[in-house]
Amino acid sequence: MNLGNTLHHQALLIPKTLHKTPPFNIKYPTYADYDFNLRLYNANNKFHYSESFVGYAMPDGISAELKIIEMSNISFKNSGFIWGGLSLAYCFYHYLRIKLNLVFKR
Repeated sequence: MNLGNTLHHQALLIPKTLHKTPPFNIKYPTYADYDFNLRLYNANNKFHYSESFVGYAMPDGISAELKIIEMSNISFKNSGFIWGGLSLAYCFYHYLRIKLNLVFKR
């Protein structure tokens, strides 16, 4: 989770006791769920995987455009300098991979 947004709000059920106030920071218009998930993770909350819970989302949502700076800023803020730097490199790598795939598919 420290490298990038791997848990999405469509696939999470979070008890209201974990966020009595609105959980999303509107400073992050695209990855507010990633920021919230990292805060939960850093507070040592437990995440449980369930194969019976399935979330669906459209493939071309707003976060389909990888926002490297926003995601890396969240990682820096919540996980520190090392994870933030690795997150920036990870996101940039995926950005380049997607860009190259689009160029060479034409």
